[in-house]
Amino acid sequence: MTNNVTTTVATPMAQNYFQVGATSIGVFNCLEVIFIALTTFKTYDSLYFRSLMVAAVGTIIFALGFVSLFFDLYGDPKNLWQAVTPCTFGWWGMVTGFSMTMYSRLKLISVPRAIQGYIFGMIVFNFFACHVPTTLFTFGSRLIGTESWIIGYDVIEKIQMTFFCVQEVVIGITYLVYIRRKFDNENLDLVKHSVVVNIIVVTLDVSMVVVEYIGLFGYQNLLKVAIYSIKLKFEFYLLNLLNDRLKAVSCTQPFAFTADMTTGITQRLTPDSSPKIKDFKSFAGSNQTGMGSSPVMEAIHRPSQAFTLTDIEMDGIKENDM
Repeated sequence: MTNNVTTTVATPMAQNYFQVGATSIGVFNCLEVIFIALTTFKTYDSLYFRSLMVAAVGTIIFALGFVSLFFDLYGDPKNLWQAVTPCTFGWWGMVTGFSMTMYSRLKLISVPRAIQGYIFGMIVFNFFACHVPTTLFTFGSRLIGTESWIIGYDVIEKIQMTFFCVQEVVIGITYLVYIRRKFDNENLDLVKHSVVVNIIVVTLDVSMVVVEYIGLFGYQNLLKVAIYSIKLKFEFYLLNLLNDRLKAVSCTQPFAFTADMTTGITQRLTPDSSPKIKDFKSFAGSNQTGMGSSPVMEAIHRPSQAFTLTDIEMDGIKENDM
């Protein structure tokens, strides 16, 4: 009898501690991402920047919505929709915003426009095929609460998690294939670090799907908050690598071949012919700031040299190039 009581009390407490901890980690990471982005990007009109902001803000909204839901902060049951609504639309921003962030950097490594188009089409398809029906069943299961709505939600939730996991894996593999083609013979550190980061991200994605299929509802949603916030911070790591390397390619070689970000065509570029490139720091010297042998987390936190997406990369990630 004592063991039963202990188990019954300990399980909700452990769950509550986990929810608070995961929410704290996720919100802190996202606030840090937002602060760094706002203070280091020179302009805010790129698809990359906007997608990053949507993902970070969406993660925070999703987290606060589920905290309200789990701890009954909405008060009267008639106000349940006030907790369900931010959960739903925060999820949209968190997942699709992150996928669009991954998609937007494909142009930086000269991925063919046709492949970019297929990936963008996949993101749009999954948005309507997964987000829309899941939203419908979310509100139905919470506000109507009949068995058919609850079972439907349980099924569609697993389907959408699988689709979104596959989506991010496809984008990640595409990135690895083309970054290897672009830089393999020139910079092994860039390729190796990119592989490691993508393996970590895929592992995090798979862990979310596993928890989803196990059915640990009290843990799975705020686990997603922590994981997506970590993945956003890894985005800054990859961006640092690409930013440093692209500036090196454009500035250290008399006639460097670099991607034309407006057309997706590789062309010759000289330092003198590229007035957009500013504040150059040589790639060889960047090893002293963490590019070569420093740990991943140091690179995530190191200053981003005022990200020059607005200099040499910005042309490739504006919305009219989608």
